[in-house]
Amino acid sequence: MTVITRRPENRLSKVIWVPGGKTIVQALDDAQANLEDIRKDSLDLLRGKLEEIQALGKRSEKAPADADVQALYALSGEVLDIAGLFGLPELGHAAFSLCELLDRLKSRKSWNWPAVQVHLHGLLVLADPDKTPPEGRQTVVDGLRQVCQRVAR
Repeated sequence: MTVITRRPENRLSKVIWVPGGKTIVQALDDAQANLEDIRKDSLDLLRGKLEEIQALGKRSEKAPADADVQALYALSGEVLDIAGLFGLPELGHAAFSLCELLDRLKSRKSWNWPAVQVHLHGLLVLADPDKTPPEGRQTVVDGLRQVCQRVAR
């Protein structure tokens, strides 16, 4: 048996090491500018994902189907990804906490609607950082972690 190892081309490392190429600072600045170009569309997508989570959550009050739980998990993961890219750490933490909660409930083959509902409300509170002061956002995240830990017991 022959093993073939392939290393994909890393264009950034080539540009950085070429004389007269981009510096790391320039590459980071370019990446930030590219993110700013897609910021509005991405935040609109984020709002859409949050609306989907809320709608799916409302349908999941009583013993949801496995497909609904998986969809909630996937949507929460997408919210986590987008929030991380655009400087919404508390929203990302809340989405991660919802993923963790759903994973724990799935492994126990149980459902805890109040715990899920608290997470859904937490996502709504954290979706607009201008409406909640920083210490309030952190309090919400801490509360969601506590809910998740209680469910784990």
